[in-house]
Amino acid sequence: MSRILCTSPFPRLPEFLPENVLVITPHGPAADVVRRPKLTLQTLARRILAKNNLFAADPRVSARLLRESIVEISPKADAAAISRRIASVLKTILRVGIDTDYLKQVGTARAAELAMIAATYRKKLRDHRLVHADELVWEAANIAGAEPRILCIYGYARARKEEIAFIDRIAADGSIYYLPVVESSDAFTVNAIYADQMSGRGWTIDNRVEPPHTTGERTAARCFDNDHEIPSGIAVHSLHDVSSEVRFVLGEVKKLLRDGTSAGDIAVVARDLDLYTKEFALVGAEYGVPIISSLRIPLAETLVGGLLTLLIAAVERDFAFDETVRLLGHPFGPGMSDETWRHSRRDRTEAYHEWIELEDSMGCLANIRDGKTRLAAKWVECLRSIFARFGVRGRAAYSAREIVAYNCLKEELSFVAEETSEIAFAEFALIVRDVLANVKTKFDPSRLGVLVTEPNFVTGGRFTHLFVLGLAEGVLPALPVDNPVIDFHERRRLAQKGIDFEEAADIPRWESLSFFSLLSTATHSLTLTYPKTIGKEQKLPSSFFKLLDLETTPAHPTILASPVEFVRNTLRKNVDSPSAAYVAAARQLEVERRRESDAAHDEYDGVIGIAIDIAGRHWSVSQLSTLAGCGFRWFASYGLRIRPADEMELEVSPAARGKLFHYALDFAVAQGKAQTREEIIHLLDHALASGYNQRDVGMPRMPNWDLRRADYVAELTRAVEAPDFLPAGSEIAATEQEFLVMLHDLRIRGRIDRVDRSAEGITAVDYKTSSKKPDAVRDREGHKLDLQIAVYRNALAELYPNENIANGVYYSLSSRKNFPADLADDAELKDFLAGVVGAPKTGLLAVRPISKKICEYCDYDQLCRNGSRIARKEASAQ
Repeated sequence: MSRILCTSPFPRLPEFLPENVLVITPHGPAADVVRRPKLTLQTLARRILAKNNLFAADPRVSARLLRESIVEISPKADAAAISRRIASVLKTILRVGIDTDYLKQVGTARAAELAMIAATYRKKLRDHRLVHADELVWEAANIAGAEPRILCIYGYARARKEEIAFIDRIAADGSIYYLPVVESSDAFTVNAIYADQMSGRGWTIDNRVEPPHTTGERTAARCFDNDHEIPSGIAVHSLHDVSSEVRFVLGEVKKLLRDGTSAGDIAVVARDLDLYTKEFALVGAEYGVPIISSLRIPLAETLVGGLLTLLIAAVERDFAFDETVRLLGHPFGPGMSDETWRHSRRDRTEAYHEWIELEDSMGCLANIRDGKTRLAAKWVECLRSIFARFGVRGRAAYSAREIVAYNCLKEELSFVAEETSEIAFAEFALIVRDVLANVKTKFDPSRLGVLVTEPNFVTGGRFTHLFVLGLAEGVLPALPVDNPVIDFHERRRLAQKGIDFEEAADIPRWESLSFFSLLSTATHSLTLTYPKTIGKEQKLPSSFFKLLDLETTPAHPTILASPVEFVRNTLRKNVDSPSAAYVAAARQLEVERRRESDAAHDEYDGVIGIAIDIAGRHWSVSQLSTLAGCGFRWFASYGLRIRPADEMELEVSPAARGKLFHYALDFAVAQGKAQTREEIIHLLDHALASGYNQRDVGMPRMPNWDLRRADYVAELTRAVEAPDFLPAGSEIAATEQEFLVMLHDLRIRGRIDRVDRSAEGITAVDYKTSSKKPDAVRDREGHKLDLQIAVYRNALAELYPNENIANGVYYSLSSRKNFPADLADDAELKDFLAGVVGAPKTGLLAVRPISKKICEYCDYDQLCRNGSRIARKEASAQ
């Protein structure tokens, strides 16, 4: 009895396999076909090595030994970064047993350094009787004393050097190996080469070609022979984007499940799981379709890992505002009260002791930030106590993904705790970050549902219905990606010297072979889809469509797979439905349509229809100006009292600068008792320093405040020295003069920056930081009025009843000159005020700004939805 190599691209497995035959399959779907438990070549190699006192290295041990090897070769190198950079090419060296001494001799400097790292790493592993996971098969193939056994190897469609060597070494007479070969197809070139080699080693080649039977096999046969007819069970569709592609496929899946198809008979395959799986999770939840995904994500991408990342960042920056707010606001974090949030935003809390005063829960972080060096076990203990204080495990338990990630992180930290040397927090943070970036956990730990996976995880399996997504150029097939350590040019040169790395031409071969094997798994129906756009990038159809001689057709959903889609569809078709969801959605849609149309303003656009009592209201000049400019802005700010978040500015805004200058000039006169220019200038530096620390001024904390203050002192000094600041014959009577005046049935209160007394009488002086005179206040009817000075003059008349009231002025601190105000008589002021307060009296506070300039500094644009719709509304109101 000889060993048989079956090269048929569509193998037919025997109905019965004797119990003494060891069946080898790469994954679950292939094992299901042969009706045996999954047993991989790696598992078999692990068993053989264990008998020879060699064991598979734990990934964490492997990572640690690799970092030690890198440091031994390059003491000043960033071991974690280099280990990530060389990971893929190092795996190749270990997997196929490349002679590192020879590679060092004939390779470039980069290749030589890699060879030294690989040799040192391999030696460290062997010193501990360990074998790296990627070299298990190669080591088992070359170990002495391995007992041959009868094997049936199925599902390994791609021939690999180490696997061929291992199979040839361990397979006894009576073994059978299914390795597809098609002489006329370039995709099978490597398989054909190894088949010839095995023939020379005594394997009997069974090259009988079984005809394709299933839909998938007949489609796959077109990869190398387009004479095969297109089977009836294939559908090829194009869709607009990834989201619509996922929705279409899951709609078809839901229809199959509803018709009685078992979830295990359906497979959804995508070459780029990162691109598709998360979308499948979201849409699957909406559709009520359970999903199983083979995607594994780094711990850093989980909520548990994200919390630890934020914690480390906050400690490293001594709890700066941004990092600490993110930590406190994290779903698994300690949380913070509304008062803490308001206070921290306003004052820009930037230090640990300041946060402790706001949130007691931050006290558990004291030990981790004390700057001491500790054993790794002590650092891990600190993290565990913090997680316990935050209640992370209890919160993670509500999500299967997060509790699995939590347990994985807990196990990894236990391994980190075994380090015996004392380390600083910075070094411990590097170790933890390396764990978070490189250790992966299941995106979806579920075991029930429709399988969503990559092509290589279904090879050799059988599925009644197969859906293949992402057939766009650059996605499926994937583009060759060069390696920065040993690039394709270097690989060609090394191949001439007998060192075989994967070359650029091999990648499209493997992609084609993988696609062929994938198609073969479909028995009854096969659906291929192609997204025209991915993100903002347009995509071309995959070259596989041309290979199969298939044309895509636009896809249209055949069922409404969720209540959301039902409501959306009925609304689009304007069909009435008694469901509460439809009624609510229809009402909301009507409101939105009206708001975006040119129809008149209604209750959703500020026309409240309720008169607002203005008799008992206290007004200010700024409030009246706001009402004149836009009724809705006034309603939002002074009627509904909606306030934007009180947040400290990161840069000095014009408003903050103006407040600081006003404070400084008032401080010099009111508290410093200055009366002359010289006295005011003498006090400016002290006044600015005092204003910087006043909360009401709202100056941001600046590391260069001393330099900035010197600039401000110089600027204000020039403003005070100017002749117009305090004209000859004038004296300062008051600063920040408060008033409350009854003016045409309106109670108006305010504060005048400065009141001067001169031969002309009492004059109101208003400081401005701009270089020009402020615009007059304009109402909707086009009337203009210098409202601020007009109100000030009336207020001064009551405050100084026995003195003449002169016309007020605006003093520009930047251009250092006065701008006289425009005079308005009492009748003009009365008419103007009556027109302005007419809107709240009638409840007609529509979104109708008198100009675009009104909207530039408005805080309520998200409420009124400023944009082109305002122009449409305005046009209809004319």
